[in-house]
Amino acid sequence: MFEGTNLIVGPVYEDELEPVLRYAEKNSVPVVSPLANITAVNSPALYQLSPDVEHKYDKVADLVDGQREVYMIYADSYDKEFEAEAKTLLHGRPYFSYTYSFDEQKSVFRPRTPETPEVEGMDTILMSEKPRLFVVLANKEVDVDRILGTISSSKVAVTERSIPCAEYTVLGSSRWGRYSNIDQTTF
Repeated sequence: MFEGTNLIVGPVYEDELEPVLRYAEKNSVPVVSPLANITAVNSPALYQLSPDVEHKYDKVADLVDGQREVYMIYADSYDKEFEAEAKTLLHGRPYFSYTYSFDEQKSVFRPRTPETPEVEGMDTILMSEKPRLFVVLANKEVDVDRILGTISSSKVAVTERSIPCAEYTVLGSSRWGRYSNIDQTTF
């Protein structure tokens, strides 16, 4: 499969790396990982191109410039590494924090901290002219899909009532690229 190869770019995910590295080490072929931050595998044939953690979010730094209200959306299962990175990106700026759950056919957002206000639903958060940033920390595909769907359908509901609706941006984990059922136009 790799016969005569001088350079291997990929694979994208760390869990697919082992057979590629075996071939690369045996045949002195460098392997370049363009996206993954490889932590569990060490090989002299492996080169990483993922950005340093301190520069990983430079392109989205303007999202936390104080012009947007920030909402961290958790679920029962959430990405702790992405949470730490998002909090670093915020540089101590204030944010609201909710835990998402799906109860009896509806999405529920419960405050995680005393300073986070209770809300009836996502409509309440979107009824504003001030832009919003939703940092979705959920790491199960079904939760991510439901959260993104709730935000999207709430925007439609608010707009249809002729109420000013906040412009919003969704920031999610790079791991979402592995999800096959997520409409990537929603984030």
